[in-house]
Parts: sequence; structure tokens; C-alpha cells
Amino acid sequence: MQNNSLNQEFYKSSPTANHQANHGHHEHHQNALQEVLADSTSQMNADFRKFLADELVRRTETSPRYSLRAFARHLDVDSSFLSKILNGKRTVTLRTIRMFGEKLNLPTQDLHKFAEVSHGKKMKRKLDRLLEKMPSEEREQSTILITVDENRLSEAKERIKNFRKELAEFLDVGSRNQGKTYQISVSMFPISGFTSHE
Repeated sequence: MQNNSLNQEFYKSSPTANHQANHGHHEHHQNALQEVLADSTSQMNADFRKFLADELVRRTETSPRYSLRAFARHLDVDSSFLSKILNGKRTVTLRTIRMFGEKLNLPTQDLHKFAEVSHGKKMKRKLDRLLEKMPSEEREQSTILITVDENRLSEAKERIKNFRKELAEFLDVGSRNQGKTYQISVSMFPISGFTSHE
């Protein structure tokens, strides 16, 4: 349900991507861009801000006279706006991902990945700010670190899904009473034994 809502917002009033006049140059650029995307995807790098920075570096290495302003013109935005995006001083919104993605002719599946990661980061920032203000007596939050038998991960994930569903059904007052809205979040992920690609 959440992905469908995200997709609708992502493609809402989507502009038509511009095409370069020189077909040969356009095809060469597309091939190079696809190589960057393939490498990025293989390294599980779904951060759109870093992707833009890598794409700018790739273009300047190809053409030393290429600049931030030239990249901004290609994306049809002001150079100061692009600079703030790259420096982390401005949030990467779904609209920005859609607009830049179409200017760069990115495949739909990659746009979806970038959009989902951006949405997830936005929700995490919102949750972090909320937790900072919330009194401890109004929340229950705990963490446990354990060594896991990976052969049991599939069953563990199913148990988490069932627990979340059962707890939601137990707590959901529906229309019978007025209650506060709570978020239930259950996470399980490795903190060692994997390779980071940051």
C-alpha cells in the first residue's frame, strides 16, 4: 500500500525528459551513464545525492572544462540549488529525484529505488525528531544484540511479521474509542560480517 502511494506521488505531473540533438553523442553518454548506474547498484548505493556527485565527477573527468554550472544547466536548475543539494544543505525530495532522473534519462527501476530510499530517510529523520521531544513514559524502546544462526533468518522474519500483526490487532481500538496514534517499528539487521560501500 505504501509503495503504491509513493509511486503515485513520484509520477504525479511528471515532465517529459529532454533529448539531445546529436544522437551519437547521446547514445555514448547513455552508455556511460548506465555503467555508472550498474556500478552503483552493484555496490548497493541507492543514495541519490551521492549518485549526482559521482555523475558530476565522471563528467568533469571526461571533459576537464565541464563545471557545476554546466551540470546545473543540463538539469535545468540554478547552480546554487544544485550546489546545496550536493553539499547536503538542501533535502533531496521525490520531486527532485523525478526531475533530475528524467533529465538524466535514468531507468524507471532505478528511479523507484532512489525514491524509496529518499522516502525512508525522510521518515527516519521525522521519527528521530519526534523521539527527541517525546517523554520516556510514553514510549517503549529497547535494543538487544545477539549472534544469529542465519539458517533461522527466514523463520525469524515470519515471526516478526506475525508478531507485528498480532500486536496491531490487539492495540487497534478502531472506531470504538478515541486513542493516540502510535508507530510500531521492529527491525532486524546485521551490524557486522558485511561489507560497507559508503
